[in-house]
Amino acid sequence: MKKPDTLYYICHKDNLKSILEDGIYSRNLINQESIEHKDIHDSEVLARRNIIIPRINKPLADYVNLYFQPRNAMLYRLKCNIGANNLVILAVNSSVMGAKNSSLFTDRNAATSTVNFYSKLADLKHIDNKIFQYKYWTDSDDTKQKMMAEVLVPNKISASDILSIYLVKDDENVKNLGKDVIEQPDKFFYPIYRKRLTDKLFLSRGDMFFSNMQTFTISVNTVGIMGKGLASRTKYQFPDAYVRYQDDCKSKKLQIGKPTLFKRAIRIENELADEYLDESRLNGTRWFLFLPTKRHWRENSKFKDIEMSMQWLVDNYKKQGIQSIALPALGCGLGGLDWKEVGPMMCFYLNQLDIQSCIYLPKPNISDDLLSAEFLLIR
Repeated sequence: MKKPDTLYYICHKDNLKSILEDGIYSRNLINQESIEHKDIHDSEVLARRNIIIPRINKPLADYVNLYFQPRNAMLYRLKCNIGANNLVILAVNSSVMGAKNSSLFTDRNAATSTVNFYSKLADLKHIDNKIFQYKYWTDSDDTKQKMMAEVLVPNKISASDILSIYLVKDDENVKNLGKDVIEQPDKFFYPIYRKRLTDKLFLSRGDMFFSNMQTFTISVNTVGIMGKGLASRTKYQFPDAYVRYQDDCKSKKLQIGKPTLFKRAIRIENELADEYLDESRLNGTRWFLFLPTKRHWRENSKFKDIEMSMQWLVDNYKKQGIQSIALPALGCGLGGLDWKEVGPMMCFYLNQLDIQSCIYLPKPNISDDLLSAEFLLIR
């Protein structure tokens, strides 16, 4: 891994004014100088980072901790616990990293027992370069911890080393602080695009698994193969869902026009977040609706097959207990279908549901006229 140009610091928005005036202080320096500061971490996290680490003979609280990749499980936990609107990400010049500053860096979350500490820039080769490419993470292959690799700068970082400020949405008060401000909701796990078609029907472009909808719809075939796309991601990120899907295929419960519902008991938030989630802020468990869009994975999707499943949803969502639902643009990716036909059909059926629903759009840009209520709700 090469030395990046930018590192990232996550903090509460209320701390911005003092940080931009005086710089970023380590937790222990904040305490020593009695600086007014709003914590984003709970007491348990703060206590862990105040324990002396034998390998460096200091507590982590003596350092300012920066991330190579801020869109990680720690940020997701903070988003769940205190809300993304209260958070900012500061882009920091990577010149703060180096032997002259006595800084360190790690190959994962610095508070974990398996972490390795490094001080020489040549040791950046031990940092997984893919942390900038990963779209999601899992515990099984350790990507969750690797994406929280840190740079530890002793005591303080100068305000002059702060390059820009990332926000989930525009804020005039922050703009007035005199730094480059970037509105980037996807950095905080929100859709980059969201449109309301009706009181209960929305369009989004982003990561469906970070949706707050109760039920996630997974496009599948009927032969038990999750080879590509959203299904493949489900297989690796939520292996219990993959096992259930295969069982449904083997037992013939899953058929064209007959989706199956996996009422998962495990909270997705607890898998996506670093530890110490505030359970009181969560909305409940997430379910998976396996909706067949192909008979065989080698085939293209058929419009009529998808329409049968949408009718099933209308007929069964109440008795199944579905309270809200997120869906991809069914068949429009690897299935070979066109949004011009699929979009209005999906909206026709979803508009019959008395619950919130959201369609996550396919990646290629779709012209505004094909996303309008006039076009999508005309059927």
